[in-house]
Amino acid sequence: MRFRSAFVPMILFFLALLLSPRARAQQEYVTRFDAFAGYAFLDSPGIGLFENGFHFQAGIRPKTWYSLGFDYSIAAGDLTLTPNLLTTALRQQLGAQLTQLAAAGLLPPGFTLAVPTHSRTQTFAAGPQLSYRRFTKFTLFVRPSFGAIHEVATPHPRDPISAAIAQQLAPSGQVTD
Repeated sequence: MRFRSAFVPMILFFLALLLSPRARAQQEYVTRFDAFAGYAFLDSPGIGLFENGFHFQAGIRPKTWYSLGFDYSIAAGDLTLTPNLLTTALRQQLGAQLTQLAAAGLLPPGFTLAVPTHSRTQTFAAGPQLSYRRFTKFTLFVRPSFGAIHEVATPHPRDPISAAIAQQLAPSGQVTD
């Protein structure tokens, strides 16, 4: 069961804040290299996509006031594609085809198009971080970055009609964006 409450991240943040030891932001020594690896989670409730994966982040700090970094994540999950998730043009084209199939008696009564699909998402981001370390209690920073998302969706139709439609929309067996 998926628990999608907006309060869970806030509760975890405040618990981490309350349970963490006191630290000084005005450090005398700032490391030259940073690296992080951990769990990645992507949730797109509008389309029912729930992905789990891996995240990696690395950075170099030439000076204490600026850093250069790179982030990468990969996650995978499953969703069910339905006509309401398609663009208007594709939805109209699909509606016309399904109407023709129904008129020819080739569409089972009560047929609903739903195609299980596997999704793999990769994100890439890079940019600098500018830090102001003059305060004793905290460090201000700005992290402008640029990035890209690479998505691969592979439909797995379960009936001949869905298979024919999936073949038409994704002739190579998958859609990459």
